[in-house]
Amino acid sequence: MDKKLIVLNKPIAIELHTLAYTFAFAIPFFIKHPQILVGTAINFLLFMMSSSLSKKQLIPLIMLPSVSVMLHGVLFGSFTVFLLYLMPFIWLGNAMLIYFFKILEKKVPQVFRIIIASTVKAMFLFSCAYLLHQLNILPLIFLTAMGIVQFGTAFAGGTIFLLLNHFNILKIHKK
Repeated sequence: MDKKLIVLNKPIAIELHTLAYTFAFAIPFFIKHPQILVGTAINFLLFMMSSSLSKKQLIPLIMLPSVSVMLHGVLFGSFTVFLLYLMPFIWLGNAMLIYFFKILEKKVPQVFRIIIASTVKAMFLFSCAYLLHQLNILPLIFLTAMGIVQFGTAFAGGTIFLLLNHFNILKIHKK
């Protein structure tokens, strides 16, 4: 059974996964840019929901942000069209972030899980962008955007999640 959002001690008919999907799609529309801010918010959402949603429910959450960026077309300006080539890799990168964060749960302290998951995601995305650039499919600008910026946004999003969770500002209940 999914968790319901509780407002003023009255349950309303919004499932947690539906709320997460709404945020995942809306964040790029409302924040727009810079990439560091949009990416940090999205990665925070990915870390936060990784413990609360099932694998099946995480799939749309992994995909929606890049679809939203593509439809909105603001984040990379005239280069946004190149996201079409990167979207499957971004989806895999988001899945890897969640996977490594979750799989190391019982073995590694949370801060190191965030560092490892962020590093894996950034290395994967940079490698894919580098290959696509070498094949003359992507412009050079994407090497930075899919490398160090991806690490920075994932690490920042994970750190915000860690701090809010540590100080009990977020109540994350495991499924």
